[in-house]
Amino acid sequence: MLVLGLGGGSAPWILRQEMGIDAPITAVEIDPVVIGIARMHFGLDRHERLTVIEGDAILQVHALRDRFDLVLVDLFDDLDLARGVDTMGFAHALRDRCSGTLCFNTVGYDQASDQRCERVKENLLRAFNTVDERRLEDVNRVFIAR
Repeated sequence: MLVLGLGGGSAPWILRQEMGIDAPITAVEIDPVVIGIARMHFGLDRHERLTVIEGDAILQVHALRDRFDLVLVDLFDDLDLARGVDTMGFAHALRDRCSGTLCFNTVGYDQASDQRCERVKENLLRAFNTVDERRLEDVNRVFIAR
């Protein structure tokens, strides 16, 4: 499994504790302070078979060579999508890394952010066979691609 945007480490915790998945997890997080907080306050290191890469997920997804059954994308800069996630190059790189299911979290809270969500969706539709959308709490748009 590949997690792009580790944050506090909730995705590995949910995958391990709530879903009982024991597969190896590779997580990419750009902010070393966030990684430190996740380790110190949220027990990140308790997860076995978890590899944390400190780096820009937009670049790392191109550098990685493994393929993953599940890819989770949760890349934000404050409330906005991280720069580069709405590019066709990123969608192609995700397709190259994903051998199963991709879950891509986006947030649309105004016209500009809604347009970026639409660009993500359009790019995923070009790169993957199918893309479903789930809307949560009026702003979260989660794209599930296969």
